[in-house]
Amino acid sequence: MPKAKIILFKSKTLSDGSHPIMIRCSNGNSRKYYSTKLKAKPDDLFGMRFKNSPRKNKVLNKIDIKLTDLMEAFHPLTNPFSFEKFERAYKGKKQTFSTFLDEKIETLSKSGKVGNSKVYADVRNTLKRFHKNEISFTDIDKRFLKKFVSFMQENGNQNATIYLKLRTLRAVLNDAELKPEQYPFKNQYNPHGFNIAEYKGQSRPRALKRDEIEKIKNLDLRKYPHLSTGKNLFMFSYWGRGINYTDMARLTIDNFRDDHIFYLRKKTSKETEFKLLAPAYEILRDFYNFPNSFYLFQILDENIHITEQQKFDRIQKKLKQFNKQLKEIARVCGIDKEITSYFARHSFASNLRFEGVSDAVISELLNHADASTTKLYLDSFGKEYLDEAQERLI
Repeated sequence: MPKAKIILFKSKTLSDGSHPIMIRCSNGNSRKYYSTKLKAKPDDLFGMRFKNSPRKNKVLNKIDIKLTDLMEAFHPLTNPFSFEKFERAYKGKKQTFSTFLDEKIETLSKSGKVGNSKVYADVRNTLKRFHKNEISFTDIDKRFLKKFVSFMQENGNQNATIYLKLRTLRAVLNDAELKPEQYPFKNQYNPHGFNIAEYKGQSRPRALKRDEIEKIKNLDLRKYPHLSTGKNLFMFSYWGRGINYTDMARLTIDNFRDDHIFYLRKKTSKETEFKLLAPAYEILRDFYNFPNSFYLFQILDENIHITEQQKFDRIQKKLKQFNKQLKEIARVCGIDKEITSYFARHSFASNLRFEGVSDAVISELLNHADASTTKLYLDSFGKEYLDEAQERLI
């Protein structure tokens, strides 16, 4: 736990025999010292206050109050300590966009959100190539953003990549809580601001119809044994309310209680649960030695993948293999779509709606924070879905 206190720095003796009064800041085994611009001899002090100088004691009192406030602001997850942050706050240095972004990446990494931290780090690296110097908040205006887009285009980035980086940059500025007049993106207060929507391509449907799901469900693994992992994980996700691959990989026997799976979504940190339906249970029992292994799908090994970085790297490696299998499964099953792991979640939602389940219930099943997120899932009904719905009249 980081600490900061005022001390008499006796390791240094000044020409008049006094010692500097310093702030000693420590974090674990690391220490740094900061000047208070005061000095004293041991006999001048009672504790860490001057015996005969109310003026200097007033300065020390103000420093003590400031240190208390600064240290209370740090939190291991939401605002992890660093000497750079402490020094900037203590000395009253103005925070720049660059330092704010650095701290956000550090916070995400320390809180175990390695994937998100990499997304923000990628934006930081692109910005460093574009703008060699440190970036202040006032640097980022509409003109800056246009030049940044041109830079990315010149370096071969497609609109989807540009949109992702702009959206991430916007999220950083949202977290910084800028004054309305400083905010460069289009919103209700700045209708003429930079609009990132034009870089957002038309999203392709990422849902399978019921008959396509049935094709995957009925895939003969005796004929295609090498596709066993891909089929089983996809169907488990579909039957498990669209649980994503990262969360599946992290499921342990401790997540199973009373015929339900309880887990914390890695993406949102929200508590989530779903009933373990019979076919999903059969997948675990028949292919993954359930309930005799710690990790339900044995994607991770508790003896090897210990740190968040190790888990992240392993999951990303296996996810690529999973998506590769899904493409082959689509080909074998005669499904003319580029299936990825995301399809299970979108298919779960879309097929429920097609069966007449209300959007409000689907939103609850997906554990979305608000209905607008669910609407994005469900508004992508393709022409085939709409044609099929119309044919119900016949």
